[in-house]
Amino acid sequence: MDAPRLAKPRQRTVSGRHEDDRGGAATQRAIPVSLVLLGGASAAVLLRLTARDAVPALAGFYYATPLIVAAAGPALAALTLLRIGRARAAAASLAAAIVLGVIWLGSIYHEAPCVASSDGVQVLFWNVARGAAGWERVAEEIGRFDPDVAGFVEATELGQGVVPERLGLGDRPSFVVPGEILISSRWPIIDGRSHDLGSGRAASARVETPAGPLQVVVVDFDNLPFNLRRKTVQRLTEILDGMTPLPTVIMGDFNTPIDATAFEPLRRRFRHAFELAGRGLLVTWPSPLPVLALDHVWVSVECEVWCVRHPFTVRSDHWPVVATVRGGREVGGGDLEPRVGDSGPRSSAGR
Repeated sequence: MDAPRLAKPRQRTVSGRHEDDRGGAATQRAIPVSLVLLGGASAAVLLRLTARDAVPALAGFYYATPLIVAAAGPALAALTLLRIGRARAAAASLAAAIVLGVIWLGSIYHEAPCVASSDGVQVLFWNVARGAAGWERVAEEIGRFDPDVAGFVEATELGQGVVPERLGLGDRPSFVVPGEILISSRWPIIDGRSHDLGSGRAASARVETPAGPLQVVVVDFDNLPFNLRRKTVQRLTEILDGMTPLPTVIMGDFNTPIDATAFEPLRRRFRHAFELAGRGLLVTWPSPLPVLALDHVWVSVECEVWCVRHPFTVRSDHWPVVATVRGGREVGGGDLEPRVGDSGPRSSAGR
């Protein structure tokens, strides 16, 4: 009877050992990367739920991480974990990303009914990005909205003067802050002034509308990531306090998200127009897929707001803000009862 032969031990090839080494190294890299991505997203959410931009050292991080950006952390972590075979962990990360995305979408979409009024004032604000898309195209877009009162920032190339004719507004009363801001109206503009905000600029003017005077203020905040926006807002409110009490519309590129604590001084006297009567997406930058609400219209308590929209455009990196407002009973008579309808772009016929 022959003795049983023992099986020879299986020899691993050099290439197999190399594959195992690479797999182990990939796992060692993937786990820390995933933890960093998840930790960054968690920090962004925690900051948004607590201090927001009240802590100066963290304000830049807060401004740069809306929930949809925070959702990118677990989404990328899910891909990283899936590559190393951690399917359950990847699924959990992906679920977290989806939840953050859904919450973000719910927070930026508004469905307030648009209401039209024959005596409402159609207001337009737009950062026109120094005409990067071409001044003719920008002017066409402005003509599509046919605003009664309009404010523009970055309204010229660097080092050049603001020219209303470039925007198709040469035949209208205008007030210009050289090199930066333009206020335009189909009605007379008086008492135009420019203001230094420290980390930004502003222009103000009184517009003599048929319903009475309307104070219009256009602002442009600097976009430095660690700029303390609260100081700039405080400076703006001090300027507003010194103005003649009138129904007031403040519009501009604030380079600050709407839920920032920096707006607390402004909220004491003014209301955010989109929060009152917004329809569509709250976000305005960067076009064509905006994730941040940087451009805002605020109104004093005397003003009524019927409809606010942020129309899609690719002729600037900012979407415009279009609002229909009225100063209120103190500044004119007439029927204040709005009628339900669509307050989209209007032609000048019959005005």
